Amino acid sequence: MLPASQDGQPKIEHHGLASDIHLTCTVCSASVVIPTSRKVSPQNKTHEVNILQALGEQNAGLAPAKVEKFLTTLGVNYTLYRSTISNLHKAVGKEIVAMAKESCANAVTMEALATKENGDFRDGVVQLHAAGALPPPGD
Repeated sequence: MLPASQDGQPKIEHHGLASDIHLTCTVCSASVVIPTSRKVSPQNKTHEVNILQALGEQNAGLAPAKVEKFLTTLGVNYTLYRSTISNLHKAVGKEIVAMAKESCANAVTMEALATKENGDFRDGVVQLHAAGALPPPGD
């Protein structure tokens, strides 16, 4: 296999941090494309590495411009449109919020069950036992 371009360099399509490297066989002229990152799904052209980048930026509290400068300093060929990264941030953010809401709902349910099992739940109401505020259950 040799590069698909005429000048001997591989033809590379950049998609943010992902790339598709195009090679052609010099014997049979068969072409192959080697992706450097999986796509989220066959119908979606978003690469997993770009979603992970958006998640990492949010997790670390970095703005896309700072990540771009960092990658440029490392010599990483990086081309991702600001609108694309903004859309990825929104999608990742929605998932983070959904996961947080689900986690909180589960925690509330677990707390309610634990309270009910410990006898601090009467007539559908959690009984508060602050010093002198309410008598303990059974009094």
